[in-house]
Amino acid sequence: MATAPPDQPPSTDERIGEEVDPFSMQDLKHILDEEKNNSETEGWRLVKNTDLAEVWKKSEDDTPVNLIKGFLRFPGIPPDDVFELISNLDVRRRWEKQFPMMEVIEEHEKYKVVYWRVQMPVGVVNRDIVQKMTYRRDEENKLIYILYKNATHPSRPEEPGFVRAETILSATLIRPEENDPNSTKLTIMLQNDPKGWIPKFIVNMFAAKAPGDWRDSLANFYHNVYKKEKETQPEEKEQVIKEEEKEQERRKRKDKSNKEEIGKTKTERRKKRKEEKRKQSK
Repeated sequence: MATAPPDQPPSTDERIGEEVDPFSMQDLKHILDEEKNNSETEGWRLVKNTDLAEVWKKSEDDTPVNLIKGFLRFPGIPPDDVFELISNLDVRRRWEKQFPMMEVIEEHEKYKVVYWRVQMPVGVVNRDIVQKMTYRRDEENKLIYILYKNATHPSRPEEPGFVRAETILSATLIRPEENDPNSTKLTIMLQNDPKGWIPKFIVNMFAAKAPGDWRDSLANFYHNVYKKEKETQPEEKEQVIKEEEKEQERRKRKDKSNKEEIGKTKTERRKKRKEEKRKQSK
């Protein structure tokens, strides 16, 4: 790989002021090695292949959670816009609906600490996660990369009502298409353990589906909302954002209502079973 430009991660023992950068060149090298390796002898298996999304998975001995790798294409979306939609959490929360909360809880020169809440399917306890997140540019190789590491933070201890998930490996690599600088090719790698009592085969099944769904959500938001906002006047843009916020609140109320209804149904079923048992015992 080419010599790293000055703004790339220092070695693990290089200090920024009085702090140590938690991201090293070894972290990036590991990601790049996994990106280029699609050998079945190394455990990789192709699970999806379309014009816009190619997804691979690999099982590993030291964890029951598969490593997922997606090669995604974004025709007509420039790399800088893709980067903005991912790295700017104010924008990202508008299209990545799985995370009802994304909060920067601590910022450093080279990285930030982010708290996420994850909306799980009905009947499954919601998850939350704390991560260290960094993004850097390698101008020589026309690469923007976003890396994540698992973290803890005193302001966000584990709390009732959520299961604390764990990041094993997570990264996004953004590049322009070779023949079209206004289109993007992106590699996403995911290996997050949701913990709790979800069977791992279900976790792996949904994880393999995630990159394609994630790509579609980002692309749809860009073409239907973000691109139009860039071309509209500030007043119109503000109105669009307000309408989206109202829609998000409506969805949250609906989700809450659905969960309450499920809870009531379960309670009624329990009462009915108790009543039936009481009658049978007479």
